[in-house]
Amino acid sequence: FTHPTIMFRYSAITFNGHRIHYDYPYSTEEEFYPDLVFHGPLQATLLLNLSEKYAEKTAKKFIHKGVSPVFANMKLKLKLKRHSDNEHHLFSETNTNGMAMEAKAYF
Repeated sequence: FTHPTIMFRYSAITFNGHRIHYDYPYSTEEEFYPDLVFHGPLQATLLLNLSEKYAEKTAKKFIHKGVSPVFANMKLKLKLKRHSDNEHHLFSETNTNGMAMEAKAYF
């Protein structure tokens, strides 16, 4: 999921011009990140899509919070816990940084 190509495309689709998402030399040499920074909103979109696919319906409310950074080329895991028919708890995580984002979807 964290391949630089998807990050570049997401930047283009959302008109996000922040170079930390697509310009490797800028991200690493100017901002001193270890790699390109993976979009928080893209993580949220992936979690929402997972929840709606599992529920087979559209969420009425979705809340998310970034917990730790994710960088390009990290393995990002998306996890869902069904709390009830109307509520899912979700989170993304990496092996390096642990939980990256937590979210709740309400149906």
